[in-house]
Amino acid sequence: MKDESIRSFIKEEAIVQFDGDYDVLFAAAKDKPVDGMTNARGEALTFKDALYSQASSARTSSGELDELLVQLEEQYPTMQISVPELTNASAEDWVTASLNPYVAVLDSDFNESTTDVVTAYDSEGNSYELSATEEPEHLTIVISPSERVMAFPREDAGRTAIDECIQGIDPIAQTVNYNLYLIEELPEECGGTGGGGTGGGGTGGSTGCDRETNNNYDYINKAKFKDYGTMRQVEKWVSGKPEVRLFVAFAQSNVSSNFNYTGLSYAMGENGWFKRKWLNEWTTVKNFDYQVVRWDPDIYGDRMYYTWVEEDPSLFSVSLKLNVISTFNFLDIPIANVTANGTAKFSIGGADDVIAGPVEVEFCDNTDGEGTEYKTPMIFWVNQQ
Repeated sequence: MKDESIRSFIKEEAIVQFDGDYDVLFAAAKDKPVDGMTNARGEALTFKDALYSQASSARTSSGELDELLVQLEEQYPTMQISVPELTNASAEDWVTASLNPYVAVLDSDFNESTTDVVTAYDSEGNSYELSATEEPEHLTIVISPSERVMAFPREDAGRTAIDECIQGIDPIAQTVNYNLYLIEELPEECGGTGGGGTGGGGTGGSTGCDRETNNNYDYINKAKFKDYGTMRQVEKWVSGKPEVRLFVAFAQSNVSSNFNYTGLSYAMGENGWFKRKWLNEWTTVKNFDYQVVRWDPDIYGDRMYYTWVEEDPSLFSVSLKLNVISTFNFLDIPIANVTANGTAKFSIGGADDVIAGPVEVEFCDNTDGEGTEYKTPMIFWVNQQ
């Protein structure tokens, strides 16, 4: 990446943060003009053409690069160029006139939990083995499939179903064969990150607990990673900001003494989990106020289980199985102290990481003010509002 104009283009596109992180979606950026670069006719070069010009100087023909980029686009339609925030370097502070970054490439097989070393290259083709867990001191650009963009075929045997799933949602970019969408804008039935719903209920027997005297809904008040190191254990620097999801599992009684083991799912987002200034970085508290349920112990028992997950691009889904043990006191039928013991199941990505949990939240925990603070690798507060 020897040309300053290309470096400046990437910086300007990255700080837009189209997906909440310092990422540039290649499909969206490839046809944009690069300031300061023109062809023989004086016309501004597009980003793709600017890359061609660099390839030609590197003894690679533009035709060869064109073919390579087309292949990459179709094999990795969500390909992005990321400028991860590092302690010593970031997109915002990047002085493009003098700082030529390293470039690392991650394919779809990259797994945060098993990868220890990432290979990066400088503009002269020299390679460097970088730790995947410890941030490099030199600014490093990472090329990889996007974690926050999904690709749907533009022409497909199941096109009607696809159209119904994404009806009314405009793609943010297109390739020859795919329409690209931000995951956060898609409904859950399309694989998006829509939040969970709410449950309901009445009041239970007398216990003297906050939830007994206060019939308001439970809320996920706020949360933060325990520390920066904990966050980077589940989301390495090469992947940027963590994408967090919360699962709340519980047993739910019905008319008889049978139970359903189910729960709610919440997309907690990727922004606001940490800050960086000079040589310091720290995690920050995110305020949510996401509604859970109006907790009737005759319907939901005496405890629920909170599990925090960091989401990563995955080729397949797995079942997150959460054991639920909860005691019910039925006031309207002659059964008391019935303990439900079963499993609530949620679908997560095969490469997702559990941050914390399952964490027991009990009916008689304090819910006044900010509520009870649960001190786990993901610190969080649950209150009533």
